Amino acid sequence: GYFDINCIVNEDEVYPLEATSRLGQPTAQLQNALQISPWGELMKAIADGKPYDLKCKKGYGVIAFVGTPPYPYANRSNFNSPKGLEILFTEKISKEDLRNIYFEEVSFIEKNDKKRYVVFGKSGYIAHVAGTGKTVNDARKNTYELIKKIVIPKMFYRTDIGLKFIQEDQRKLKKWGWI
Repeated sequence: GYFDINCIVNEDEVYPLEATSRLGQPTAQLQNALQISPWGELMKAIADGKPYDLKCKKGYGVIAFVGTPPYPYANRSNFNSPKGLEILFTEKISKEDLRNIYFEEVSFIEKNDKKRYVVFGKSGYIAHVAGTGKTVNDARKNTYELIKKIVIPKMFYRTDIGLKFIQEDQRKLKKWGWI
């Protein structure tokens, strides 16, 4: 079955840090952006205990969380996120773009031939946005270009995803022979 093992790596060894035996987020969303094989086929093979030839895009993937207040401090006393607020886009969003936006607490509403995405949760947990590319830089660029198309008042996201890998870790892992 599915198993995710996060590790600490040095020149000589790999130390397991944590293990997750379930599809969690944002891992599942990032895998979805990278995976070509249908999920149903993969899950059926896992359930049947059969081998499966998983097909994935070559390269890298980057995913970033998009939130609004009160996240990450949501509690019963400050549930005042913009419930009912429409999510806007700076330009028309393609089907490919939409496949890389993983909304949470957001509903899709179609009324009078107008399609809208509306925040319906109260926690400020809006979406994960993924990008892929031949390099980590390409994946980062694609992720952040897509995020910049999304307009939600008071939205925030980290802008440093993948930077440490680009600036330090990739060189170290290559030098050590891990990649």
